[in-house]
Amino acid sequence: ACLGAGEFIVRDGKPGADIVIAAQPTRSARLAALELQANIQKISGAKLEIVTSPLANAAAHIYVGRSAFTDTLKMTDADLKDGAFRISSGKDYLLLFGNDADFQPPAAWKLSREEQIKQWDALTGEKFGHPNLGPGRSYNPGLGIWEADERGSLNAVYEFLRGLGARWYYPGEIRECLK
Repeated sequence: ACLGAGEFIVRDGKPGADIVIAAQPTRSARLAALELQANIQKISGAKLEIVTSPLANAAAHIYVGRSAFTDTLKMTDADLKDGAFRISSGKDYLLLFGNDADFQPPAAWKLSREEQIKQWDALTGEKFGHPNLGPGRSYNPGLGIWEADERGSLNAVYEFLRGLGARWYYPGEIRECLK
């Protein structure tokens, strides 16, 4: 993929860009950067470095999520709701940006599942009856995100990769189509 005036993200299997995230990114911005890195590597063989400050030797920078650097570009996510995103580029940068607010679970969700069920039983005077349902089930420890996390930048990354020809027909590598 090419940026602006001939700057390449990857050229001849070698990285020409870095992936820049905030020093303390949101969970979904961190996941977005990892997804971009992994899929660009699968597509091209080049592994782009994820950094918190643009590398001087990188010809181009891919900004994922909000950071001090996107703030200097005057980007705001105030009008981006429900997973909306922006993809923008300039002479030496690509911006993959959206609302990435971290969900803050209620304090009760920090309790063990058994403790949550005990509290439920005590509050309702009933016995909680379904072993697979209940509070705190919307966290994915493998991905490190909550179902309720805002994921605008992750959506931007997936749309960018889709524009490069990537397709995911089902979870797992066997169902990928990466050109």
